[in-house]
Amino acid sequence: MAENGGAFIVWDVKEGRKHAEFSAGLARSVYTYVSPNGRYAVAFAGGATVVDLEERKVVARVEGLQRHYAVFSGDSRFVMGIDARGEAVVWEARTGVEKLRFSAEGSSITSYCFSPDGRWVAVADAEGRLRIADARSGKLSRTAQVPGAEAGGEGSVYQMAFDRRGHRLTLIGAGTRIVTFSNNLR
Repeated sequence: MAENGGAFIVWDVKEGRKHAEFSAGLARSVYTYVSPNGRYAVAFAGGATVVDLEERKVVARVEGLQRHYAVFSGDSRFVMGIDARGEAVVWEARTGVEKLRFSAEGSSITSYCFSPDGRWVAVADAEGRLRIADARSGKLSRTAQVPGAEAGGEGSVYQMAFDRRGHRLTLIGAGTRIVTFSNNLR
């Protein structure tokens, strides 16, 4: 998928040719993020807009999502990003309805991710706090302090990812320090 002047172009990678092109009526987008299944795209053109690439139409406006970085769950059901207040928010991709919110709690959110199946969402902040929640129910399942993390110091988490089963979470912090947590959630 590519975005060019407000038009979305879907490429057939196997055949090396354009599969489809359509305009969703948006102005040119500076940032565009595509879901893992290729069905949805979040385009930042006068606000965050979710486009259904199969149905070739705008399906939702994601109120408050900032241009930092949008990430989709592995099942493409949810999209997550940082809002204007600096909080990490999970929205339902198809409707734009807010499902879950992680407050910054006096710190800044530094990393967030979904488990591959989209069930779990993890958020870390500059204070080294890690929170894991069930993305579907919104229930907070685990909180932890990243070992060695101190306010704004070398322990801040800047990248993280679940393993393919969602059982372990690997965090990478300043100075490329790596910590692996067992999720212990099934």
